[in-house]
Amino acid sequence: MKTKLIKILTVLFCFFTLLSVLTACNPKVEENGNGLKGCEIDTEIFAVEQNILSCTVSNVTQIFAFYSQIEIADDAEMLVATDLQFTSVLISKMAILEEGENTYYILIRNGNKQEIYITNIYRKHLYAVVFDYSYGSEVKTEYVEEGNLVVKPENPVRKGYDFAGWDFDFNSVINEDKEIRASWTAKEYTLFFEPMGGTLETLTQTVLFGQAVGTLPQPVLSGYDFDGWCDIDGNKIYARTVWEKDDNVTLYACYVLPSENITIKLIAECEVYGEKVVSSLISNTSDYEITKSKTEENIYYITVKVGKPLQALPTAKPYDNSEYAFSSWRYNVMENGKIKKIKVSAGTVISRENFPEAFDNGEIVLYAYCYALWTQYF
Repeated sequence: MKTKLIKILTVLFCFFTLLSVLTACNPKVEENGNGLKGCEIDTEIFAVEQNILSCTVSNVTQIFAFYSQIEIADDAEMLVATDLQFTSVLISKMAILEEGENTYYILIRNGNKQEIYITNIYRKHLYAVVFDYSYGSEVKTEYVEEGNLVVKPENPVRKGYDFAGWDFDFNSVINEDKEIRASWTAKEYTLFFEPMGGTLETLTQTVLFGQAVGTLPQPVLSGYDFDGWCDIDGNKIYARTVWEKDDNVTLYACYVLPSENITIKLIAECEVYGEKVVSSLISNTSDYEITKSKTEENIYYITVKVGKPLQALPTAKPYDNSEYAFSSWRYNVMENGKIKKIKVSAGTVISRENFPEAFDNGEIVLYAYCYALWTQYF
C-alpha cells in the first residue's frame, strides 16, 4: 500500500512539472500582477507590428529609457542591445538617440522561452530657419523641429522701403534647413524745385529711394549761368546722385556769373597690366590748340567752350612698336565710394551736368585709356 502511494505521488509530481514547463510562455498560464503573461510586452509609445516596434520622438528626447516605455511580465527579463547578436548590451536599458533613425534590439526572456523585438526610434531633426532681411548682413535664425510650422516674425522695417513680404508660405511645415528672404518696394519721394528767381517749367519730380535721381530740369536766370541744384545744407544734387533721404526735399537753384571757357587737362599716359603704354606724344586731329605742361610730364591742356559739344579730341600716341593702342579719354567720377570711368568723346556737351565736380574745381581732367591689341581677336 505504501509503495503504491509513493508511485502515485511520483507520477503526479512529474505531470505538474511537465505542465509548468510547457506553459512557461503559453497565454493560458495564470496572469501576473500587471496582466502580462510569459514573453508578452505592453507599450504606449511604440506601434507594434509582429516583432517590430516603431515610434517617433521629439528632438528634445536625447535619452530614451526602454525600461519606462516597455512593460513586461513580472517574472520576465528584458535585455537591450545595439546589435542582433546582443554583444553590446545596454546595462542601464537607456540609449542616447541621434537625430533621424535609431535601431535597437530587445530580448524578452521568461523561463526557457524568449522573444526578440526590433525597435526603430525616429528622433526628429531640428532645422535652422534663417530670415534674411535682404539688405546688409542682418539676419535672424530660428530653430524649428521637423514637421512643425515656423512662426512668422513681425514685419521688419527698413529706411526708404516698404516691406513687401517673405518668399515663403508659412502654412508649409519645415523639413529641411531653410532661408526665407524679405522683399521690399522702394518708397517714392518728391523733389520740389525752387528756381530762386529763375524761370522753370517743371517744379516737381519724383524719385525712388536707393536709385539715381535722373535728369534734373535747368532753370534760366537772365545774366547768370545755372550752376546746379543744392539742398538746404548746400550739398550738390546731380543726375547720378543716389537718393538716400527718406523724405520729400526742396532743392534750390544755384547760379554763377557766366564763363565762356573751361580748361581740359589731358593726362596722356596709362597702364595696362602694370605696364606704361602711352608716351607723351599727342596726335592732334582737332582744331584745339594744345599746350604742354612746363612742370609735369605727359600733361597737356586745351580750352573748350562751356555749353558747347566737344570737337574731336586729340589722341595719345603709344610708344613705337607698342602692342597697345589708344582707345579713348575717360572722366573719373566717384560713385558709391568707387571710381567710375565715363567715356568722353566728340559730341559730349561741356556742362555741369556731365562734369559736375569739374566745374567746382575749375578744370576738367581726362585720362587716357588704352587696350592691348591682342584682345581684339577674342
